[in-house]
Amino acid sequence: IDARRRGHLVPDLLRGQVHLSEPEQAADIALRTVLHLTALDEVRRIEVRAAPADAADRPATGPVRTWWEAAGRAWRVDVRREPLPDRPASCGTDPEPAFAWRCDDPVPAGH
Repeated sequence: IDARRRGHLVPDLLRGQVHLSEPEQAADIALRTVLHLTALDEVRRIEVRAAPADAADRPATGPVRTWWEAAGRAWRVDVRREPLPDRPASCGTDPEPAFAWRCDDPVPAGH
């Protein structure tokens, strides 16, 4: 609570910021982790380009490419949706498909 009052995040407790999409949340956390940034205003989203869905209207398998401004420069973080074993969404429910968002290492934009 004290960190939040000071305008900072606690990286070990961060699950994502609700105003960002799921892949953007993953990219934001990856960039903050690599650059050791905790202040809310130290990372700013510049652009997001999602991979197109395939012909069968299934979720895209290619990366979601994101660009950010942080630590005085622009960064790119590619994010991929990775399938996980089926699992119950909550206690007492049947298993259902699950996935995680995995990020490539952040790289300076233009590289």
